[in-house]
Amino acid sequence: MSLEWIDWSLLKIYGFIVIGIIISVIIPILRKLLPKPPAEVLNAIKTVTGNEPTFWTIFFEAARPYFYLAIFSIVTAVIVLAYLGSSAYGIAWSSAVIYGFTWDSIVQKVAGTTDVGWR
Repeated sequence: MSLEWIDWSLLKIYGFIVIGIIISVIIPILRKLLPKPPAEVLNAIKTVTGNEPTFWTIFFEAARPYFYLAIFSIVTAVIVLAYLGSSAYGIAWSSAVIYGFTWDSIVQKVAGTTDVGWR
């Protein structure tokens, strides 16, 4: 099977757009990990799991609301690429990352993703 039909330069730009989206998704997750969660949240995790909450347990609890948003954003990054059209060929990788980050930030604001509840 020949892969001559694939435009590798556009695929590379798409990859950098996705990297920008991933950065946009990871930043809110990491932000939620900065403050120490209150004791009642840690106790709730301990009650459900039977163990003391680990970093990864807390991380996945913080990341859960963003999982489907990340998939949605990565799939719809094709819209960003379509918007750029033929001008995508001249885009630097750094601009593609910024486009992806901006796209996902807008999607998060429109979707109204709320903070994970340990405040």
